[in-house]
Amino acid sequence: MADHSVNFLYSINTLLAYNINERYYKGSHYVWCSLEFDAKSNPPSANPREILYSFINDVANGDRHSPKIEKNRAGLLNGVEAKFNAGIIDVDIRNDLLYIINTADITYFRPVIYVINRRLAAKKLIQVSAASAASLFSQEYIIQELKTSQFDIIELKY
Repeated sequence: MADHSVNFLYSINTLLAYNINERYYKGSHYVWCSLEFDAKSNPPSANPREILYSFINDVANGDRHSPKIEKNRAGLLNGVEAKFNAGIIDVDIRNDLLYIINTADITYFRPVIYVINRRLAAKKLIQVSAASAASLFSQEYIIQELKTSQFDIIELKY
């Protein structure tokens, strides 16, 4: 399990996802996170620093075919369907979100860093199984319902 001496966890999300979670999901965020910002023991796809710079490069270069952005868009669309099927959002909100996600300009995929208070989120922390992790020994965690009060965001200007 996780190193209990660590005070913070780190996750990268897009500004679009952050705004959707805040406005439509009552400040409830679904995140994958790491014990370190630059988790060198994790492969790039599970290292917050590498994920951050991947999004920055793709957004700054206007890469409309970015696999990272398309994966984020697909994840947001899957989240909408899950929330709708669970009865958390109604059909009107579902339709609004589908429109927003499908038409969002690349600039909405600017990354934000979630600095998560480990103590406040500890009961919700789930270790990712070896089968689902980016590598056999990477340390990755999921928080399914992280509340806004449990983290701060950092948005870099570039």
